[in-house]
Amino acid sequence: MSVSPVKVEYGDFQTPLELAEKICQKLSQINVNPKVIIEPTCGTGNFLKSAAVTFKQTEKILGFEINPNYVAQIAQDEQLCQDTRIQVHQNNFFDCDWNALTQAWKENILFLGNLPWITNSKQGLINGSNLPQKSNFQGYHGLDAITGKSNFDMVLRYLLID
Repeated sequence: MSVSPVKVEYGDFQTPLELAEKICQKLSQINVNPKVIIEPTCGTGNFLKSAAVTFKQTEKILGFEINPNYVAQIAQDEQLCQDTRIQVHQNNFFDCDWNALTQAWKENILFLGNLPWITNSKQGLINGSNLPQKSNFQGYHGLDAITGKSNFDMVLRYLLID
């Protein structure tokens, strides 16, 4: 079975609904009571569904997803469409201004779900574009910039293994 580059680029792993339910139930058991829930990479919506059922007092549930096919799939899901607290937006995790988004709510915000996980090197191999902006904040030059200067041995091991 081959995996398409688009799915790999998106770090495509859909958390099973049963696991999302158990995670939400555990959070509720330890008295997590969010005013707002944000799922920054909502995929097909399993965490959104679980959160909506578990956290009845939550005022707003926001889902963000880069893949337009998943956003369209969520728009067809009756359970998700019937809950007026849920809003889903097509957005790239790395392009979202999370600080600006959360300014309206000062506290009780729960970020729930899986963050993007594909490595930068894998993105390069598939000519992917779903990457965070990079900067050389330490001002290193040449090999020092490539290796991070102090962690050359770890980078070398990574390059040999990968």
